[in-house]
Amino acid sequence: MAKITSNINDNNLEQGSNNRYEKNKISTESVKPENTLITKNSVELNTEDNSTSHVKMNESQTIEWLIDFLGKNVFENIKANPNFRLPYSDENISLADWVLKALKTICYFDDIYEISNNIQTKHYSIIYSLKAAETELLKAKESISHFESELEINKQNLALTKKKIAELEIKSGRAVDIKTLNEIIYKGNQEIEIFYALLNESLGNEDIELNNFYAAFTKNIIRIDRRLKEQYADEEKKIEILSNDLRVLLADISGIQIPQRRPLLDTLARMLNKHVLEFIFVSPEESLQIDPEIHIPDRQGGSLVREGISYAVLRKQNRQTYIYADIKV
Repeated sequence: MAKITSNINDNNLEQGSNNRYEKNKISTESVKPENTLITKNSVELNTEDNSTSHVKMNESQTIEWLIDFLGKNVFENIKANPNFRLPYSDENISLADWVLKALKTICYFDDIYEISNNIQTKHYSIIYSLKAAETELLKAKESISHFESELEINKQNLALTKKKIAELEIKSGRAVDIKTLNEIIYKGNQEIEIFYALLNESLGNEDIELNNFYAAFTKNIIRIDRRLKEQYADEEKKIEILSNDLRVLLADISGIQIPQRRPLLDTLARMLNKHVLEFIFVSPEESLQIDPEIHIPDRQGGSLVREGISYAVLRKQNRQTYIYADIKV
């Protein structure tokens, strides 16, 4: 590529620029001051006092804006390009001064102004469009959040309605499909959903024992779930009330055996232990062997736990028995 060389005198450049300004004033048509760094008033020549400092200052402002917008590296690379050599390339001047001289070599300053003005107009138009899009996106996100909140409330209301229906059906003794009940009552309830899989395992067994166990167990689980949401004066009072509820549950399922009975009772203890700080609930049927540390048999002579009557409660700090578990042997 041939090298571009200019022998144009700097003084002639400035004089040519001034002459053109006197012939062609920069248009005052709309460039909003708040949307641009350059206005007609800030770049128009002062023809009365021929002030060059005022012109240089405003030219500098325009050049600095172009450098900042297009990138300093762009102009530094052009300046360093051996195929674009200008007489003043080796002068000890700032990049902004070099860019101004280089642009004046190929065009007048009002052309430079027009270029920067067009760039700014498009630049701020893009910014305005982006801000408008950002506002619309924010509105859309708020609408989605609102709809999601309403959907969640509706889901919770539906779950509560289904649960109440199931409770009424259980209390009324109506024939209800256990699989349907299991889905309605346990699935989706974060607190008691831990029983869902275990109960689901037993659904293939359609004998009367399962139906009776399920009805009695579920009725009590619903009551215990409500208890956990109540407020108590202290933890001892909470332990007392929950222990009585557990005694009622064990009485209701007394004599009813299903394969998942012991795992369900152990799972219930783990659920309760998440809601107490100083104590630990232990299922009376956790072990088939009688443990004198936690069990009180209903009669002498037995060595195996037939079924539990109440849960044991231990102090978490030292594992001492706080409440013994009554058992049948």
